Amino acid sequence: MNKFFNLKNKVIFLTGASGFIGKKILYSLNDEGCILILLLRNKQSLKKIKQFEKKKNIYIYYVDLNNEKELEIVLFKIKNKFKKIDSIINMASSSSGLGSARFKNKFNNFNNAFNTNFLAPLKIILTLKNSLKKGRTSKNTASVINLSSIYGIFSPDQNIYKNDKYVNPIDYGCSKSSQIQMSRYLANDKAFGKVRFNNIIVGPVPNQNVNFHQQIDKKKLISKIPIRRLGQPDDLIGIIFLLLSSKSSYITGSSIFVDGGWSSN
Repeated sequence: MNKFFNLKNKVIFLTGASGFIGKKILYSLNDEGCILILLLRNKQSLKKIKQFEKKKNIYIYYVDLNNEKELEIVLFKIKNKFKKIDSIINMASSSSGLGSARFKNKFNNFNNAFNTNFLAPLKIILTLKNSLKKGRTSKNTASVINLSSIYGIFSPDQNIYKNDKYVNPIDYGCSKSSQIQMSRYLANDKAFGKVRFNNIIVGPVPNQNVNFHQQIDKKKLISKIPIRRLGQPDDLIGIIFLLLSSKSSYITGSSIFVDGGWSSN
């Protein structure tokens, strides 16, 4: 437990906690003694973090972020149960999928990406606004962290993909860009008072599974990264702890790059 950041008993709301990066963040926050509210898509997602199912400090709710009515119902339950929430970390992410016909995908697939990456996080923040604002001072601020992507800033380098059909789709980058602007906008919104909003711009932190090796030229990807290695979920923990803690009470509206220097090229 890290006494410097002092996160014990902080109430933190998470989406995407069963994902490749999300699981590491979930484990780390649990080790810090946080009270965690998890929004999972379904019981299938729970299988990936089964050991957390019956922990007393963890509350699990199921919802499809693309289902607005379903999301409203779940958020209403959370708002009534937790009168004060210290932080929100939006990690859930979606795209229309990879493929050479990436400009021909059905619009409902594009809608899914924008719903998950932009509209659902915005709805979560707006619905839980009062829980975030309760009892805040200039030093005791609430913190909202949006995990965005380097592709919300830069277009994909198509040379790192082994085939055109694997190039990251347009809706992913556009929706992540919208998420980045959302944080900037809300950081300047007087209605939120002592609530801080920041983006973490995540660079190449891939799950190096079979799909990764099939789709990506690893050597070409690493050649774009000044640190000359791929990122790991562990690389995000320090900045997340900082943004959750009172040590970052003067940081808001920022986009912090964790990308091995990719953005410096």
